[in-house]
Amino acid sequence: EPAEQVDVTPALIGDDAPVSRPRRGIVWGGTLLGVALLVAALAFFLTRNGEQDAVLPAPPSVTDVPTPTPADVADVGLQPPQASLSVGGSLAFRASLLDAERRPVTLLGDDGQPLRNRALTWSSSDSTVLRVSETGVAAAVGPGRATVYGQIGEHRDSARVSVRAP
Repeated sequence: EPAEQVDVTPALIGDDAPVSRPRRGIVWGGTLLGVALLVAALAFFLTRNGEQDAVLPAPPSVTDVPTPTPADVADVGLQPPQASLSVGGSLAFRASLLDAERRPVTLLGDDGQPLRNRALTWSSSDSTVLRVSETGVAAAVGPGRATVYGQIGEHRDSARVSVRAP
């Protein structure tokens, strides 16, 4: 016996056109199912590369960025470049480290924290006038003039300090 033909024309929704209903079979609902099948097919083909799955490169992690070293420092700058203190006074100098392209360099300690002023070797031209700590704090101990030096590797800067009696 010949197979009976079934009308599976999709129903039109929200339109004034006559709605065709199948006598038997599935109403396909039209666009929504078609879009879902298209998206599934695209997702399948976009994630396949021949017989292998496509692999996206991993984003760079923090450990991929090289940690600056003292060798990256091309220039040192001390702030303030000059100062005046009274005996018994003190002043914290700030050091700026720059690379060859004049970009700031931040050196890190073994604990991963910025070294800031601890990265430099600090000294005074005259320790009877001015003493400088390992973090760049200058203490005025006697009247006169002295120069503060901040150095890393072969790069250094200086600041002039006048110390007056109290």
